Amino acid sequence: MTDQSYRRDIFSLFARQRVIRRLSFACGKRGYYELGKADVIGYDFFFRKSFHDDRILKTSMFVYPKPVDSRRIALLCRAVSGMTVTEQRIFPDPFCFSGIRDYCPSDPMHQINWKASAKGQGLLVNQFDATTDIRMKLILDTEDTGMIRQDKLNEEGIRIASSLASKLVKGRMEVTVTGNGMNQIHMKEGAGQIHELYEELARIDIYGKTERICKELEREKRELSPNVIYVIISMNQDKETAGAIASLAEKGNSVLWVIPVASAQLADTGLQGGVRELESLRGITIFQWEMEG
Repeated sequence: MTDQSYRRDIFSLFARQRVIRRLSFACGKRGYYELGKADVIGYDFFFRKSFHDDRILKTSMFVYPKPVDSRRIALLCRAVSGMTVTEQRIFPDPFCFSGIRDYCPSDPMHQINWKASAKGQGLLVNQFDATTDIRMKLILDTEDTGMIRQDKLNEEGIRIASSLASKLVKGRMEVTVTGNGMNQIHMKEGAGQIHELYEELARIDIYGKTERICKELEREKRELSPNVIYVIISMNQDKETAGAIASLAEKGNSVLWVIPVASAQLADTGLQGGVRELESLRGITIFQWEMEG
């Protein structure tokens, strides 16, 4: 897409001379943009003859989602952290040896280090680091089911997904991000894969046709794992969406539903009826996210 506006640079060149132009600009909209053509027009020394050349380019540019306020994301991270503490199953990893300590009566016999005990004056046992099998799955809904389009709320949901996933991954948590308008991205500890997520989020077309998030949640329910905490980001508050989200918590999984809302919507209507009923269900936390501005 183009508005047919061009950047024009005029300069003179001598033999074996190169000119480099670096242009600073501010990106106004998230997205994926392809640069397909460059027009080159030249003149001779006396401007009597012109030369034209069309250069076909094969390059592109990603405009990542704008990060949200880190202080607001910290509120979501605290909610996720509380759910993790409640659901985590911590156990010693036999492959993560961390040292040796004195024996306690409650220690199992197979953890006694007999060689180290023979060198000392008492029993010693091996000590292992604790690991957790909790994983985070973030599901982003980019469908607009309302009669009036809410593009700003949709973009706000993409921004929340980008910032929250980045914060969790940098905190060394295993995170999977998926949705009805994007491909699934799986990230383990560290931030090396976060740019892959940014590029996938930049490609999302909020005007494209997508399936209902309910179908995505139904597939997730069939493959439900007990050690997954779900974070659903969806502005749609219809009963079908609320029922699909509630079904994820039926087997004991914790679910955090983040609902982007406008300031006026938050003041006038609050939660809709189908969503309000979920507040009393165990394992479901509802977080209304007021859009900035």
